[in-house]
Amino acid sequence: MPWTNKNNLPAPMTRAIEQQATAHYIGNADISVTALIDEPLIRWLRRKHRDTLERDYSDNLYILEGAISDDILSRNPQEDEIVHYRGEIIVNGWRVSGELDWCGPDPLNEGWFALEDWKKSSHSLVDNERRLADYEAQLNIYLEILRVNKPDIAEKVKRLRIFLWNRDYNQYKKYPPAEYIKMKIWSRDRVREYLSERVKYHQEWSGLETAPPMCDEHHRWATKPVWAVMKKGRKSAMKLHDNEADAEAHAAKDESYSVEYRPAESKRCSNYCDYNKANLCPWVGGGQLLA
Repeated sequence: MPWTNKNNLPAPMTRAIEQQATAHYIGNADISVTALIDEPLIRWLRRKHRDTLERDYSDNLYILEGAISDDILSRNPQEDEIVHYRGEIIVNGWRVSGELDWCGPDPLNEGWFALEDWKKSSHSLVDNERRLADYEAQLNIYLEILRVNKPDIAEKVKRLRIFLWNRDYNQYKKYPPAEYIKMKIWSRDRVREYLSERVKYHQEWSGLETAPPMCDEHHRWATKPVWAVMKKGRKSAMKLHDNEADAEAHAAKDESYSVEYRPAESKRCSNYCDYNKANLCPWVGGGQLLA
């Protein structure tokens, strides 16, 4: 994978970022939990362009930040804790590998164990139903991995949750610097059904030269087109309407109002997908679906 250093990061940082970018080792497994939850197209693009996709070190500083945090938090675990444990389960002939962040005595409920995934993200995550749905699936798969590999610990787990470190926190914000987001524990039948469906979906497109289907709306973080009523001198919209007629009727109430059309967008594609930014995705360009 070719790297650029547009902001002249020091050599120790660039070496560490490069090492961490390739450190997600899954051994002899066929797929990781996070890749399983994601779309086959992402996995296909990653394999097809692993040696050609150009990345800049500055855009990947978060990798270094996460590695430093993980290293510190992994030190000196208590006897009844599991920290950064990697395990595998077999699903439809595939080895599925996942690494959980922490499992141990629940500080909020004495006598129970909690299974946690640690995230550093913006506070908006608490209202992002799409991402939270994927994180709930992720935690339930981790619990299933524990049931298979460490059943004595898994039977004690009564809570799944995200520990959210709010990266956009400051003293003027109305939310805390860190918080928990509770996740539901699925039945084992539901977890197994989900695993089977996702593995079969990925197996269908594994190893093919033909590009898999476009990522679904859920994984593209797709928005619908809206008509925004704007007020002169104000940056945010007064209201978003799903049709032009209602927006025009709203704007007619005040001379300072105007209507701004906002087209549908695939926000993950336009803001976060390296393959789309490099024009390597066969389905999306600039966050817009290609005809």
